[in-house]
Amino acid sequence: MPNLKTPADIRNLPQYVDSIPRDKTLINRVIDYYFVKPRIKCSLCGTPHNDGYIVELTDGQKTNIGNVCGASIENFERERDKFNEHIRRPLLTKKVSEATTKIAMLQWQLEEMRHKADALLSKRNAFAARFPIVYQDLVRRAGENRRDVYESVQRSKEAIDDALAANPYQSHESLRIEEKFRGTIAGYKFLSVDWSFEHGIRKVFHDTPKFLDIQPQKLEIQELNRWANWSDDYGNLVRTVAVAIQDGEQFLTKQNFELFAFLPPSSDIQQRLRALTAKDLTPMSVEVVPTKPMTLPISTKRASHAQTREQLSNKERRRLLGKRW
Repeated sequence: MPNLKTPADIRNLPQYVDSIPRDKTLINRVIDYYFVKPRIKCSLCGTPHNDGYIVELTDGQKTNIGNVCGASIENFERERDKFNEHIRRPLLTKKVSEATTKIAMLQWQLEEMRHKADALLSKRNAFAARFPIVYQDLVRRAGENRRDVYESVQRSKEAIDDALAANPYQSHESLRIEEKFRGTIAGYKFLSVDWSFEHGIRKVFHDTPKFLDIQPQKLEIQELNRWANWSDDYGNLVRTVAVAIQDGEQFLTKQNFELFAFLPPSSDIQQRLRALTAKDLTPMSVEVVPTKPMTLPISTKRASHAQTREQLSNKERRRLLGKRW
């Protein structure tokens, strides 16, 4: 079977039909599982869904059926369970086991990322405590994708007269204030990232130890599939954290602090910002990711032992973590 990632992949299957009668259907066997985006309609009930099964009908035609409504077919659940245990489970178990070995080799890089992320968030919290009004303004700017900073400067009488001479149709009031560009905030997206480990980008630090501890043979098929999909996306998850860390390192710099001084109206706050350095930000409490020693399952240890000194290639490491890690 081809790799099924889109509805078009399913519709292009040989002998595919997109609609079958609910009351006269008997399947021959389940031949594949799919997860597609965007959603595709179930051939049995028409409900759009992302995941389901490709089945072969008794006349040799193929169609797609959702996991839920398929239960209305007399022999669907039996054929589905047979497919899951004899074909799908071994494939998912192999994928998870191979991913476990690779991810285990990257733990020191991931731990380094976690410490850097915690340190940056701690300094962010310290900045927010010392400059709450400026911080809220910066959060709004990040959410609105506004990274350029301007200073409102009052024009001199001579400058206003020159502007009116050049274009007498302008009003005196509109020329009184000039917005001067002062610079661009580096790493501004650092403040628009969800850093929580329940739902945000640090969740990968929370999930990785769980993944390394799972025993595929004891998991329900859907849970095993979830972890297999998670391992497929692991590189993207980690690279997202790496980019956010890079933004944080660019954001918490003296150059940025001097730029922030153009934002508040208070001269006292402006002076404090111009004098500020990253070292002045005393670490403050940050939501710490619960961690424990990352031990490998016996099967993975054996696989790793068989590879003795084998390491991930530089190409594979860059694919999973990004260039800088």
